[in-house]
Amino acid sequence: MTSARPARLPRIIAVLAAALTAFGLLSALSEQRAEAVTGSDWKAGRIIEDNLFYDGDSMSRAQIASFLDTQGANCTNGEAPCLKNYTTATRSTSDGLCSPMAATSSSSAAAIIHRVANACGISPKVILVMIQKESSLITTTSPNSIQYRSATGYGCPDTAPCDSQYYGFFNQVYRMALQFQYYTNSPTSYGYIPGRQNTILYNPNASCGSSSVYIENQATANLYNYTPYQPNKAALDNLYGEGNSCSAYGNRNFWRMYNDWFGSTSTPVKTSIGQFESAKVAGETVTLSGWMIDLDSPGTPGHVAVYRDGKSLGWHPVTKSRPDVNAAYGVSGVHGYSVALSNQPAGSHSYCVYAIDNERVRANPKLGCKTVKVPDVQGKQAPIGRYEAAKADGATVSVSGWTIDPDSPGTPGRVAVYRDGKSLGWHPVTKSRPDVNAAYGVSGVHGYSVALSNQPAGSHSYCVYAIDNEGVRANPKLGCRTVTV
Repeated sequence: MTSARPARLPRIIAVLAAALTAFGLLSALSEQRAEAVTGSDWKAGRIIEDNLFYDGDSMSRAQIASFLDTQGANCTNGEAPCLKNYTTATRSTSDGLCSPMAATSSSSAAAIIHRVANACGISPKVILVMIQKESSLITTTSPNSIQYRSATGYGCPDTAPCDSQYYGFFNQVYRMALQFQYYTNSPTSYGYIPGRQNTILYNPNASCGSSSVYIENQATANLYNYTPYQPNKAALDNLYGEGNSCSAYGNRNFWRMYNDWFGSTSTPVKTSIGQFESAKVAGETVTLSGWMIDLDSPGTPGHVAVYRDGKSLGWHPVTKSRPDVNAAYGVSGVHGYSVALSNQPAGSHSYCVYAIDNERVRANPKLGCKTVKVPDVQGKQAPIGRYEAAKADGATVSVSGWTIDPDSPGTPGRVAVYRDGKSLGWHPVTKSRPDVNAAYGVSGVHGYSVALSNQPAGSHSYCVYAIDNEGVRANPKLGCRTVTV
């Protein structure tokens, strides 16, 4: 697998007993066996709740370090240091879906896990379990360089050698978390999709069979996209050991380890949910939109926090009506946000949005990040104009006025028309307006008169915007008028 964004990164921890023994996984985990879950508790379509999976603040750096000390109590430095003692340099990151991180000359494993969890919005508990299930670095008593080289199994398909461009502990942890965000932000672009039936194999050997699984949430889809197999009955019947030649253990082990170490994966923790749906640029203004719901107080309007390149741009209220979201989640109130950020600096920037917990008792989950390019508009001016009239004649509505783009006053412009917030397209400015030309000392045509036929009966709001010829400034609203058709 050579792609920088592999569509599927399959990884099975020791399909055969020999491989399990080589990594020390079975023996290490047998000592921690808590019998917290049994095979009958397994739910193939809901391995872990979304709000547990994306809780990037669920452990502090000190808690992660203490966890590594406890789980690695019997480890002694050998060919490679124990994870609790491990340090390495890290590189800078700016991949859009995770907040940027600066390079460091030396960071501990705990610090790396903590930084990546916060930057990418993936629970450090999930990261710890993924490291264990892929390389057993958490509990091994004598680590080796190969375990660090491919610590999370990123870039290690079952059918080919690991890709060397992804080697290294920091690279592995970061790439895995970033990949989970790729899955999350493009949920229909990968092999396993939440909210529908998916055919999932029991083993890389297709003759071992498969079953249809309804994947209930994104976190579960993430795990299957990373490790595309489910445990068969033999693997579930012997939860802390081997199944048979058709067994695969990756997702079974993730589920079992998380339950043993951190508690149930199936008990929902109420928090805020939502989506960062779009980021649009108009001149120096960047508008971010989507929706969010605080599940503890779904009737109360919430807030989202916005960051640009890791810098806070404040909290913003959720004020937009989203009937589709209300219907999907059975809630009332306003749950849409549209945050217009003016005077943004020119260049390419990463904008991240977080849903704020109304009660301030839960983590504020990251809804996503998007990278946009803001044009350099220094010295450029926005169009000017007026919306002078709106008239109805039967089912035809005519809107008229004038507009000038000061940056190109001799070039005919365009106006955009909206009815009740719905776009009715862009329309050319074609009418002569000698009065406007004289008043502003310009030439050319600057009047518009747009006839909109077949308009629906009733009272409607028609709004007009002046379009910037150069496409670098915002398109100012010239006004709105209500017309009865």
